[in-house]
Amino acid sequence: MNDRVTRAIHRIRNRYLGYLITSAIFLAMGFVLPVVGLPGAYTWAAALLCFALYHFPNPVLSNAWMARIGQVSFSMYIVHFALLFPVFTLMSWITRHVGAGLDDSVFLILYFPVLALAAFAVSTLTFRFIEQPGIRLGRRLIKCRAAAIGRHALAQSLPG
Repeated sequence: MNDRVTRAIHRIRNRYLGYLITSAIFLAMGFVLPVVGLPGAYTWAAALLCFALYHFPNPVLSNAWMARIGQVSFSMYIVHFALLFPVFTLMSWITRHVGAGLDDSVFLILYFPVLALAAFAVSTLTFRFIEQPGIRLGRRLIKCRAAAIGRHALAQSLPG
């Protein structure tokens, strides 16, 4: 077999192995760990999941969308608190006027994805217009501070 075919086989094998390992870990976290009740079991399962995803990437969990969510995740964490009540109010109004007679469980099934999408949209904006400029400013300040410290150290080391 040539090298290209071998790489393709390994890539396919790793993909399906990634599916199998991550599925097994999620099943264990959902069904086995609550029954067994081991202290710290979720931490070990999460660590095992990270290890498995690093060595056997799962295309469902390791893709461009997940990478983007990872970029804005801190913003999503901060922003979602501010969006809880407005999205709840919006969804309540929609279910009252459009989907009259919807069950509460259907309301919650609709509420959480809408909240996640709203948090993602607002977080993308805050990341772009607040976080990134702040990061750039911080880097410039660090460079200026490092240059000033360097000049000061050089001035002290010179004789006279």
